[in-house]
Amino acid sequence: SFVDGLAPPPKAAAVIVALRRERGGYALALGAGAGLLWQLPPGLGFLSTAGGVLLGGAAAWLFWSTFEEHRETLLEPSGGRWLLVLPETSERAKLQALQVWSKLRVGAAEAAVERGAGYLGRSVLESSFNYIGSLWSRGAVEVAAEAVEVVAEVESKAH
Repeated sequence: SFVDGLAPPPKAAAVIVALRRERGGYALALGAGAGLLWQLPPGLGFLSTAGGVLLGGAAAWLFWSTFEEHRETLLEPSGGRWLLVLPETSERAKLQALQVWSKLRVGAAEAAVERGAGYLGRSVLESSFNYIGSLWSRGAVEVAAEAVEVVAEVESKAH
């Protein structure tokens, strides 16, 4: 894919991630070891050879352990290596996506409540107005006559 073509190769990404482990502590240790070996006097050939072998072994172990830890992501064809190479950018993007998602959820919930309340309120008002309108359409005289009849019935039952 296009994104995978832009991402660094898996082994290069593993080296970058390995050097960033423990907040760059491994990179500092490897650099200090290489600097120490560089500064050794030429007469200490055995010590510099043994130190070079140890330093190379430590670097190989660091690379191998990092590669095995992140094997699936490093070999994934969708460009997931970018998430390992640029973790702070990825974390920031993740937080922004979560914020956008929560805003969308809240907005959708508010819209649903608003529409539901509007629909229910409209139906209650329509039925109330229809009932009042039906009373009005029968005419005031008919409603008054019906009310007089009801009052007369209640009074006759009361006596």
